[in-house]
Amino acid sequence: RDVNKPYRITRSPMKSKSELLCEENKLLDQFKLRLSSNSWSSLFWKDGIIDFRSYYNGNPRILYILKEANSEENGDLRSYLRTGGQEKTWGVVARWNYAIQNNFPTWDKIINQSRESMRKDWLKIAAVINIKKTPSVDKSDLLEISSLYKDLLHLQIEMYEPKFIICCGTSWVISKLFSAYLSGGWKCTRNGVQFSRWGKNGSYVIDFVHPQARYHSHFKHFMLTEAVRELCN
Repeated sequence: RDVNKPYRITRSPMKSKSELLCEENKLLDQFKLRLSSNSWSSLFWKDGIIDFRSYYNGNPRILYILKEANSEENGDLRSYLRTGGQEKTWGVVARWNYAIQNNFPTWDKIINQSRESMRKDWLKIAAVINIKKTPSVDKSDLLEISSLYKDLLHLQIEMYEPKFIICCGTSWVISKLFSAYLSGGWKCTRNGVQFSRWGKNGSYVIDFVHPQARYHSHFKHFMLTEAVRELCN
């Protein structure tokens, strides 16, 4: 089969955890085949849903889209984040998840909790994907390489049926790749965070910064969680 032709997944109303994981892994294999057939690096990072039970029990479901893995070897972001990841990026994401899933508690209540426990307990509620599946030092090829598997990336986003798609410094790529799926253009929440609608399923795409962006943690936290709170109402 020509690996550059559109890949399709079979959908059914109800799928078990093992069926969903199998479907996700088959899709990730297609990414890897597409990359190798186009002479890109053999290095590959798997990504997606960290814990299926936690993700599908989440309300709302949240998908984070980042640029690429900060690595020069093969890996699996899902298994890495199940152990808690590192604090600089993933502690921030875990606090975002905790706030969104727990009716937006005050910053004092969040920051006083154990950082390790926060990461282990609250990262698994989300899905996380990198636009670029092959890591490298050169970030200038982000759009070029992602264009090779635009159809696969779209399938991956659709597969997870998120309520919120949070673009962590990646909204410009999503806009270029999937302008046809962004309904009504970009708008702003009351606190100035840009958002759009994804397709016809009621999802929101939020234009936000990378978790390590050089702003105070409480400022980033407030800006994102207040935007999500507004869009939930």
